[in-house]
Amino acid sequence: MQRQPVTDTAFVANTRGFNNSNRCLLRCRYVQLNVRFTDAFRTYDPSLPAFLRHRPSDFVTHVRQRWTAAEVFIDDDIIITGDRAYAVHSPDTGRAYEVNFGRDDDGMMPVCSCEDWRCHRWPCVHFCACFRRTAHGWDDLASSYRDSPYLAVDTDVVQLLPADTSTLPETLGTDSGGDYIDGACEEVDTGGSLACMEVSTGGSPGSAEDPAVQCREVLRQLVDATYLCSDGEQLSQLHTVLVSALATFALGL
Repeated sequence: MQRQPVTDTAFVANTRGFNNSNRCLLRCRYVQLNVRFTDAFRTYDPSLPAFLRHRPSDFVTHVRQRWTAAEVFIDDDIIITGDRAYAVHSPDTGRAYEVNFGRDDDGMMPVCSCEDWRCHRWPCVHFCACFRRTAHGWDDLASSYRDSPYLAVDTDVVQLLPADTSTLPETLGTDSGGDYIDGACEEVDTGGSLACMEVSTGGSPGSAEDPAVQCREVLRQLVDATYLCSDGEQLSQLHTVLVSALATFALGL
């Protein structure tokens, strides 16, 4: 039998479907990570500065180390040099580092003259010393930096997973099982051509259409939702459904 040539149209269509699936999976992962950065998902250490809550874990780890190191600074180590600007003298090196909180009116971003800031662009020990010892704190940084989506939880996404879980499906396998995540995916493509994790009967193993992948995605959504639910009755009902579903599923293994 003669092989049919792969047309440009068929190639583009297949590529578009592959890209849409990947975009969907990435978006779902994005939602999941945002949920995990909220205090509904985890209990924060009471000693953690308030401005480090609801932020990416690597950012929190980075700044917390500098925050702790800044304990050695005293008021005399920090000298005002201008509007929202300081010279911070390091007890370790004896050098003075220029710290500026930036301004919204002229678009100036926060900056420190130290190597740590140059490498990471995240608050260094000198910024943390200013946070601790001056009248200026995190909230005084230029908003273009402070409110960057790279440094904070996307509240628009997190709102897709409500604390009131009375709208969660009472049984597994319903179409509404992934509405919270799917809603975020659908918003990415305003043309409506992107369908997120739709139920299918086939699909190659490991692909977005693979039923096993779809099941794992729904289960991950359920795990995230349990951290946002404070209704014991709702959680008990969900537990009953899950135990029953597990028992039924195990019969076919």
